[in-house]
Amino acid sequence: MLPPLHPSIVRNVIYPIYRGLRGDELLPTLEELERSQWLTPGEIEEIRWRKLRDLLVSAATFVPYYRELFAGAGIDAGDVGGYEEFRRIPLLAKEHIRRAGGGFITEDPLRRGFHAGTGVSTGKPIDIYTDLSVAPLRRANTLRGYRWAGIDVGARQAYLWRINTAGSSRERLRDRVKNYLNNVLYLSTFDLSDGVLRRYAGTLRGFRPDILIGYPSALELFVRYCEREGERGPAPRAVVTSGEILSPHQRELIEGYFSCPLFDRYGIREFGDIAHECEKHEGLHLFSDLYHIEVLDTEGNPVEPGATGELVVTDLSNYYMPLIRYRTGDLARPTDRSCSCGRGLPLIERIEGRPEEAVSISRVRSEPGGSGTEDRLVVKSKIHKAVITGEEPDAFDSLRVDGKLMELSNIIPGEKVLIVDNTNGARVETFAVTGLRGSGEIVAGGAVAKHIHSGDEVSIMSFAWSDGSKGGFKNILVDRHNNFVRYLTEVAGEML
Repeated sequence: MLPPLHPSIVRNVIYPIYRGLRGDELLPTLEELERSQWLTPGEIEEIRWRKLRDLLVSAATFVPYYRELFAGAGIDAGDVGGYEEFRRIPLLAKEHIRRAGGGFITEDPLRRGFHAGTGVSTGKPIDIYTDLSVAPLRRANTLRGYRWAGIDVGARQAYLWRINTAGSSRERLRDRVKNYLNNVLYLSTFDLSDGVLRRYAGTLRGFRPDILIGYPSALELFVRYCEREGERGPAPRAVVTSGEILSPHQRELIEGYFSCPLFDRYGIREFGDIAHECEKHEGLHLFSDLYHIEVLDTEGNPVEPGATGELVVTDLSNYYMPLIRYRTGDLARPTDRSCSCGRGLPLIERIEGRPEEAVSISRVRSEPGGSGTEDRLVVKSKIHKAVITGEEPDAFDSLRVDGKLMELSNIIPGEKVLIVDNTNGARVETFAVTGLRGSGEIVAGGAVAKHIHSGDEVSIMSFAWSDGSKGGFKNILVDRHNNFVRYLTEVAGEML
């Protein structure tokens, strides 16, 4: 690996040239975001409302979905006088985007966009498109958060992240060159076996990152491996966690090992970064100068400070594919406190994960021509006769499972699982996080540990909708030490 570049060379030479060749306004945008965050809450509110009104007018004029939606609801986008009227706009779910498809894309001839990614949930995937002007804005917003952590443009950034390794050899070479010139190092979390973690430790020592960014569970695995094996890790000046709920014990473990402050961040694929901790660590600042963010109860009303509700987001900058009052599915707890840092951006106490969704055991979907076919919820993955090896009641609600067992049973990190306790009869739903590969660990975290205990024999299952045309049931048997024994001979896609 080539030695990393000096940060001042990247910051003062390479970065300005690179951004100039791209023709974007990232650096001036970053400075503007740095300025606007110190405005008073009232001034930020005025900016947000003006942006929201402009977005509504554009959506009603140029976007077929909103043109029809507003007309049907009797909403005049140019005459929305306040947030109470704004809340008359129906909430937007992923299913609406799947059904409407191209109806969300603007017909404004002056707008250009790009495919920003594909989100997959129950049913068909949804394609997200973003206004070309938004990409540098979102990147500048990420850099604003890093500056809160004391890290500036050009600093060495190392990511322990889920990296897409697909693409041609030319594309991979291009990405490696771009990352090198930007002082960025990506390490994939798809395989976190001991051998890989040993190699990552050496790579990070050589790279000497100023900031380390990763999933809390991946960073926890890395730290536990280094402590267990006496492996020396890097010495960053800051750590940023994202992509998962950060538990108090993970924060303590990670900060203690790296001897530097940890900054939690919340974002989703559709929007980028939405909230970030500052140096005061008194909650997460909402980027309300870029997004209109609501926290709503099950009836669609704003929750009181200190209560828990669902985050609903409107992107104030994406005119190419507007997402207005978009349901994220994530729960948050708002607060009316102000941060002692002096920034005018509001706070939320914390992100609390996703609500448990009630599902039926069958559904009917329409096919072209008007016929209906029935989908059924079938078991797709099962770990049979596993044994719980530990309890962590102070962790977040989850089940940490040996990464090798997750791979063998086709369970991915963050996937919803059902735990059936053969010892005490409990049935608990939670989500899986990746444990140390080959360790045999299956650990109950948070509220799960109130029902599932060390030494209990359990079955761990996950499910998928199927019309019976495809199989793929991975059912594995393990021994009392959670070592893989064999695949069980059950029919692929067989229902419980």
